[in-house]
Order: sequence, then C-alpha cells, then structure tokens
Amino acid sequence: MLCLFVGPAQASSRAFLGRLAPPARAGELFGLYATAGRGMSFLTPALIGLLIGVIGGQVMAIPGIIIVLGTGLVLLLSLVRDPSGPADMHAH
Repeated sequence: MLCLFVGPAQASSRAFLGRLAPPARAGELFGLYATAGRGMSFLTPALIGLLIGVIGGQVMAIPGIIIVLGTGLVLLLSLVRDPSGPADMHAH
C-alpha cells in the first residue's frame, strides 16, 4: 500500500517546490532538494536497524516507518507555508 502513495507524494512535492521557488533560484533549490533527499535516505534504514537491534524482531520495521513518516508530516505541517495560497486549478 505504501508504494501506491510514494510516487504521487514525490511528484506533488516537486510541483509544490516549483510553485515556491523564485525563477532565478529554481535550479539551485531543485538541486538542493535532490541532494537532501539522497543525503537523508539512510535515516529510515538506520532507524529500522536500530529498532531491530535494540528491541529485536523484524516487526520493529513498521514502527520505524511510522516514526519517519510521522516526523516528516509534523515538520511539513509546522515549517512549510505556501505564500501564494492554494493552487488555482482553473487557471489557464
């Protein structure tokens, strides 16, 4: 089920960044976006490994995923603001 939502989430995050990025800095910000994603890609496997090692059992992978996704949601809701408001779906 998780795989059904990862692709759309990545696509919508790139579209949102495109709305936020000033045209003069778009290349810089998209580069930072890609680099940060790759640079942080070790966090979930590391957390899952830590939970499995400390608590034991591979079932601890599920709480690890929930912690990472929950933390991301909290950070998104608390730190990211769209200064232009909602996207106009009817603009041409």
